[in-house]
Amino acid sequence: MALKVLELGARTGLDSEVIQAVREGARPGDPLPPPERRAFIRGVSDDAEVIIIGTGSSQSVAILFSYEAYPGVRFGHRFSRPEDKHSLIWLMEEIETGALYRMMQNKPVADDPGITWTTVRA
Repeated sequence: MALKVLELGARTGLDSEVIQAVREGARPGDPLPPPERRAFIRGVSDDAEVIIIGTGSSQSVAILFSYEAYPGVRFGHRFSRPEDKHSLIWLMEEIETGALYRMMQNKPVADDPGITWTTVRA
């Protein structure tokens, strides 16, 4: 049945590795390859890290990341409201609609640790 669905070219939501395993004869109960890891934000590398910056009332959450179009540049993004469940979606939307390209037209100076911030210090 799975082969018939794949032959029709129907969307399955399966990773290419799983589709290949089915085409090669995988049967129900056979171990399948692990799902393919996909980037949450296109172009952002796997080296992203979340940090706490500041102290007391000026403490905030930030994410540090690299972007494929700017090798050697480490970006930082401060979240003004980290409790907002949509913050990461907004960051993704900003990056994928060209915010970093616009920002880098007049490249800001990196701070002492070498972070180029996408947001101003609150």
